[in-house]
Amino acid sequence: MKFSQRGFTLLEVLVVTLIIGILATMTALSVGSRDPITLIEARRLAELLRIASEEAVLQGQEWGLRITPDGYEFMILKGLIWQVAPDEILRPRNFPNELEPRLSLEGEELIIQPNNEEQRDADGEQESDKKSEVAPQILLLSSGENSPFQLSLYAPEQPVWMVVGNYAGDFSVLSANDKQ
Repeated sequence: MKFSQRGFTLLEVLVVTLIIGILATMTALSVGSRDPITLIEARRLAELLRIASEEAVLQGQEWGLRITPDGYEFMILKGLIWQVAPDEILRPRNFPNELEPRLSLEGEELIIQPNNEEQRDADGEQESDKKSEVAPQILLLSSGENSPFQLSLYAPEQPVWMVVGNYAGDFSVLSANDKQ
């Protein structure tokens, strides 16, 4: 008695799955996102802030966010020194070239300083060792509280989107038209 086997081999199933995955990826990449770059960046930053805020509470450490004209970096307070977070997810990131951030803390707009700005001491000598003086503008405390802020993202010919945070650690993304 001879039995005929029906069905697919594991190799055939894997090849078909691989082909479907490649086609789905190509389709997703070709369609792209129609959202403005300001909205994409605002959503990314709001999610990263949520993660960092949760990390601050879970680790019992004070975290912060430093905004520069070019991007942002998450920082951790170790002793009395702010250090860039060694986390891969919360790594320093750059804004796209055309994007301009504007930060307000408690209603007061701050001047955003570049991170790599060379500082000089009273004698005019460069103080490269004073990188520890760089502190975050936005605090994410281990108690779950955060600095209230509004970060507006501007880009030419695109709508303005904002990331807004409050004392309770809630982060939201709003259109400039939604505010007030």
